[in-house]
Amino acid sequence: MTIKNTSTHDNEPLDEQPHKGQLHSATDEQQFDQLIYTNTSLIRKNSSLKLALEEHRRSLESLVLSNEQLQHGQTQTRLDLQRERQNNQRLKKQIAQLRKSVSEIHVTQQLNMTHRSQETNDSHWNQSQDPATATSFSQFVFRTLRQQTLRLLGKPI
Repeated sequence: MTIKNTSTHDNEPLDEQPHKGQLHSATDEQQFDQLIYTNTSLIRKNSSLKLALEEHRRSLESLVLSNEQLQHGQTQTRLDLQRERQNNQRLKKQIAQLRKSVSEIHVTQQLNMTHRSQETNDSHWNQSQDPATATSFSQFVFRTLRQQTLRLLGKPI
C-alpha cells in the first residue's frame, strides 16, 4: 500500500515528506491497523464462505445425482409394473382357458359316467324284473348320484 503525500506544498523538502510506508500520525496508524484487521477478517470470512459454498455445491451435486438415480429407479419400476401387468393378464387368460378346458373335461366325464351308469342300470334292470333287483338298482342310482354330487362339490366321497 502506498501512502500519498497530503501536504499542500509540492515543493517541500524531501526530508519533511513521509517516506514510503511511513504514516503521518498515530491516528493514521490506528486507521491503517483497523483497515488491516478489517481486511484480514474479510479474507477469513470470504474463505469460510467459499468453503461453505463449495460444500453446498457438492451437496447439490449429490442431490442431483440422487434425483437422477431415483428417476431411473422410478422408470425401471414403471417398466417392471407394466411387464407384471402384462404377465398377469396373460396368466388370467391362461387360467380362464384352463378352467374352460377343465369344465369341458369334467362335463364330458360326467356325461360318460352317466351314460355308462345308465347302460349298466338298463342291463341290470332288463335282466330281471324281480323286486330285489329293483331295490338294489334304486340304491345304485342313489349312490351314483350322491358320488357325482360330492365330486362336483369337490368333497371326498
